[in-house]
Amino acid sequence: MKIPFDIADVPTVAADRMEQALNQMIATGHTSVLFKGHSRSAREQFEDHFWADFEGSTAEGVAILVRLWSLIDVLQSRRLARILLSNGFAVLQPLARAAANLRLNANWGFAPQKVVWWVSSQRALTNSTKVRLKARIETGYQVRSTSNSLGLAA
Repeated sequence: MKIPFDIADVPTVAADRMEQALNQMIATGHTSVLFKGHSRSAREQFEDHFWADFEGSTAEGVAILVRLWSLIDVLQSRRLARILLSNGFAVLQPLARAAANLRLNANWGFAPQKVVWWVSSQRALTNSTKVRLKARIETGYQVRSTSNSLGLAA
């Protein structure tokens, strides 16, 4: 049975699977590709590790890898590189969620601004939750309004 895979619109994947792929990239010592981009040899080495540990359908694995390499490519934009450098690995979970859910055309890649918006909204949700919890603990009251800071360095 032949499974169609249209590169014009890469299927979405589960966010936890993207997080696993990013964590595996870090665990296998391929962290530098997040900052410098990927070379052919680094890509082949990581894909060997990925397929050795991957459990799932081939189509899902290919979609994860296409999304992962597209995420690495978009991280080379100045704005996302700045966000990654200023926030460190704390921003990897929102990045994984963005890569798993945003529309991806394999010919064009991710739109950098859409990734920035996604990460900013996820970080804002996380930060507003922390602000509310801190206020509840300190005052004992439920807080309705929270800071509108995105928690990202300028």
